[in-house]
Amino acid sequence: MDAGWVKTFDEYYYGTKTSISTANVQLIYHSVLSELLHDKRRKFTFSETAYFWRWWKEQRPTTRATFRTLVQEGRVEFAGGGWVHNDEATPDYLHIIDQYTWGLRKLNDTLGPCGKPKAAWQIDTYGHTREQVSLLAQMGYDGLFIGRVDHKQREAMIEEDRMEFMWRGSDVLGKMSDIMTHTLFNLYNAPDGFCFDFLCNDEPIIDDPDNKVYNADKRVNDFISQIERQAKYYDHDNIMVTMGGDFTYQSAANWFMNMDKLINHVNTHPANLSDINIFYSTPSCYLKAIYLYGRRDKAVYTEKDDQLPYGSDSMTYWTGYYTSRPSLKFFARRAHVFLQVVKQLTVIARLGDSYELHLLRHAVSLVLHHDAITGTSQQHVTSDFVRILSEAIDACTKKVSNLLR
Repeated sequence: MDAGWVKTFDEYYYGTKTSISTANVQLIYHSVLSELLHDKRRKFTFSETAYFWRWWKEQRPTTRATFRTLVQEGRVEFAGGGWVHNDEATPDYLHIIDQYTWGLRKLNDTLGPCGKPKAAWQIDTYGHTREQVSLLAQMGYDGLFIGRVDHKQREAMIEEDRMEFMWRGSDVLGKMSDIMTHTLFNLYNAPDGFCFDFLCNDEPIIDDPDNKVYNADKRVNDFISQIERQAKYYDHDNIMVTMGGDFTYQSAANWFMNMDKLINHVNTHPANLSDINIFYSTPSCYLKAIYLYGRRDKAVYTEKDDQLPYGSDSMTYWTGYYTSRPSLKFFARRAHVFLQVVKQLTVIARLGDSYELHLLRHAVSLVLHHDAITGTSQQHVTSDFVRILSEAIDACTKKVSNLLR
């Protein structure tokens, strides 16, 4: 879920400005939580901590306790765990470390050790760098999932059966910077024809055989075909099928109702012949499965380069964002430097965390989002990022001034 793109962070969270987009993050959290309680087989993966923290602050103790229980049971999982999905090309590494530190700290404070993400999740950034890989490996993630890969590189990866590979982030650090990397087959979207969101136009699964619009057999055959097509490009028996998309699950009942039917019918369908068994899972469960298979030891290809620049097609290369909106990039860098000053003065004064410091951590981390510092968001959204940074800096400036008197 983008922390700002065509709408601001707050507009996305509360679902305002529906003329621009109907995305409503708080509704996604409430809807998913409600549906998970209906069936213990169901699972769900969240990512950006910034949205989670906004939602968490507004919840009653009973809702928080329920959410914690789902996390402890492994039915809710966080992937990545940074405050946002940071861009990889324009920030410096200290800025990246800070935004991960802030996000992971909030997860630990609210959910405990069970909330710690095991899978790194960089599925929407416009290319990838070795430095990011090295940092994630040193942070202790079990694996990395990526989505946007240059179109020519993706073709080569498919042809050479290296959709999964070992990525070495540093020649100096060697194996310490290695991380098992999985390239998502269909970006982060559901297979074609199987998006069960109100934002999509795909047919639901109708499994009443007495109904004239019964379509379960056809839908199951289509889904099996999608799995078989994807399975050709991974050299083991565990296939990860993403079921979601941008700001989907505002009506989670639609998704889970249809996925329940899909799981039941695929696993019992005569045409399946027991070759395919599908079930709800998470990125960390997938990594565990392929490690049991020995995939990490069998990784025959090791990547040692950046995956930049990113070209989504032969006519579209994402290079302009390296320099677009330079004032915002400069402001973000200066704000991060100021954050270091405030943190050190706070420690010296033995004040601990303050509300003002929290605001600055949030602002500095938020602007690292891959549609913020890159300059790829709309103008009013960029202006809002500037506002958030400015207000946080002003608040901390007053705090620092009082400390120095």
